[in-house]
Amino acid sequence: MAKVNFTQLVQDLQQGERTIKFVKNDGSVRFLRATLRQGAVPGVKGTGKPANPDVLTVFDVENQGWRAFRKDSLLDVMA
Repeated sequence: MAKVNFTQLVQDLQQGERTIKFVKNDGSVRFLRATLRQGAVPGVKGTGKPANPDVLTVFDVENQGWRAFRKDSLLDVMA
């Protein structure tokens, strides 16, 4: 697992895009071009459930949808 400051990662995603490499629940490795930049993501509606602090939810720029991954599954973050 990569040593990542998640507060900084969220700030970086709010400013632009990053490629995130993580391990999916099925054990496969996934690359995701992600952002949280306002204007690049659709409106957030929420589910009414409290957020899981172990999971980061981001917008997949290439597939135009919301994705989530466990923070402990993160392998790398690239520009």
